[in-house]
Amino acid sequence: MFNIKKLLARALMALSLVGGAAVAGPTYHVDVDTTTLAGKSGYLDFLIVGQGDTATTTAKLSHFTGDFSGAVYTDNTTGSTAGATVGSTGSWNEFALWANFGGQFSFDVSFDQIADNIAGALFQVALLDGGFLYLDPLTADIAQFDVSPGQPIGLAGSDLATISVAADVPEPADAMLMLTGLGLLGFTLRRRA
Repeated sequence: MFNIKKLLARALMALSLVGGAAVAGPTYHVDVDTTTLAGKSGYLDFLIVGQGDTATTTAKLSHFTGDFSGAVYTDNTTGSTAGATVGSTGSWNEFALWANFGGQFSFDVSFDQIADNIAGALFQVALLDGGFLYLDPLTADIAQFDVSPGQPIGLAGSDLATISVAADVPEPADAMLMLTGLGLLGFTLRRRA
């Protein structure tokens, strides 16, 4: 016999389990050694350049450490040294923190992506001068993350930046979705018995 309550409960349970698992991803820890740049100041810069076929991508930055002066630059982004969000919604999506180089810096980054198109997004990390050019003597990004739908994230560090996978701690919203799904599963199994 067809039971609409059972169908709705199972659909809600499946949505909760899938929704909680779909957005979860690894958190990457990046260490930046700027000892060779002692005496220089500039931006620790984060950028996603949006393109027409780029999947909707969001980079969440947190746990900044280093000698930051407090000056922040944003373009289609939000954030501070407490954390930042860089998305791919505009044609230019940039977040930068002014820093006094010569020591160690670090931050964590995680990504959310909606597989709404076929192309991925490139998240770039650079050290820039006040004119937003590469800090002399650098000529390239210090780290890049190639974030493509359905693919492992491509990582590219440099002599200045090392990338590692941080301990994966679920976001509160993800944990709540997963707990809701498991609770509904338990409720359904108990009602069957």
